[in-house]
Amino acid sequence: ILMTSARHLERIKGLSEAKVLKAQDSAGKVCRRLGFQSARAVREKRQSDVFHITTGSTELDNLLKGGIETGVVTEIVGEFRTGKTQLAMTLAVTSLMAQEQGG
Repeated sequence: ILMTSARHLERIKGLSEAKVLKAQDSAGKVCRRLGFQSARAVREKRQSDVFHITTGSTELDNLLKGGIETGVVTEIVGEFRTGKTQLAMTLAVTSLMAQEQGG
């Protein structure tokens, strides 16, 4: 409701200008109370909080733009015997290392 123009909302059958303005005002109050943030603000905050954990492989780290990101779920898939478990074990160890050492 907040991201849609009032003119667009008024095209919906049964919504007058007054109803649209009241709905947008109410939605704004709820969002402010809940701590609504724009996507840009969330992205900027996330970029300052995210760091990368090395995979132990320079080539794989380069493909992943620095390693495995923190704060997200990363799914590793592949055929059997391709190193998925080895990668998981390596990440378990490197995640315990100091950040200066790639952890």
